[in-house]
Amino acid sequence: MKTSTTPSSRFSPALWCGLAAFVVASGLGCIQIELAVVPLALFVLACMTAPFLPWLGFFLPVVSKGTTGKQLVALTFDDGPNPATTLALLALLAQLDVPATFFEPGLELKSTRTWSTRF
Repeated sequence: MKTSTTPSSRFSPALWCGLAAFVVASGLGCIQIELAVVPLALFVLACMTAPFLPWLGFFLPVVSKGTTGKQLVALTFDDGPNPATTLALLALLAQLDVPATFFEPGLELKSTRTWSTRF
């Protein structure tokens, strides 16, 4: 079965809400400029609330498979490693006895060889 990608499925709900807020704000701005703030403020509020409701998939679809029966979380840190932040993070994880998995690109590993062996 072949699936087609429609324009509505290519964009996140956040994009559609943002565009709608902008259009409504533009229309309200033509009537009374003070009203234009309302849809934009609601959009900002939605963007601030959405990270606490990941199952909504407001920014991007959420992909998860299986259940463990435990409350677990996986964090990713991009643009690293950085000696200032990564070493502090490792110390905190060790202090709290939290297991972690790190992925380090080979080029980064070469440039951080002296301290990255602590991983």
